[in-house]
Amino acid sequence: MYAFLPDILLIVVSGFTCLYCIILSRRLKKLQSLDSGLGASILSLTQAVAKTNSAALEARKSTEVSVKMLQGLLLDVENAIPQIEARLESLYGAKKAAETKSALLQEVITKEIEPALQRAQQTSRSLLQIVRAVKTFEERKSSGTIAKQKRAA
Repeated sequence: MYAFLPDILLIVVSGFTCLYCIILSRRLKKLQSLDSGLGASILSLTQAVAKTNSAALEARKSTEVSVKMLQGLLLDVENAIPQIEARLESLYGAKKAAETKSALLQEVITKEIEPALQRAQQTSRSLLQIVRAVKTFEERKSSGTIAKQKRAA
């Protein structure tokens, strides 16, 4: 009976090994399933990598277009800088000329207005004297003093 003991143990261990292999096979099939398990994870990661690659390509294309557009704009700006600088210089020159002319005109106005103002004041005084004389003459005429003076003369 003891002679068969190693054979029996070998058969029992082989049976447990077969059961263990069956359990492992089922677990491996579940793990490799595309609906769930590791297969689904690998599939979703592959899709995510593909989407990321396409997004990166689109971003690269968009960036290249933006870079070309910015390069064109920078070139336009660089070409416009000398024109802008020339216009600014001409504006500064015109400003200085205007300031100089304004100062000269201010000086001329000050020199000429003061004597003209004095002449105008003198003329207005003379006119006032004439107006007073005319009023006095009219008052005398209306009161008859002029007629009496003419008769007396």
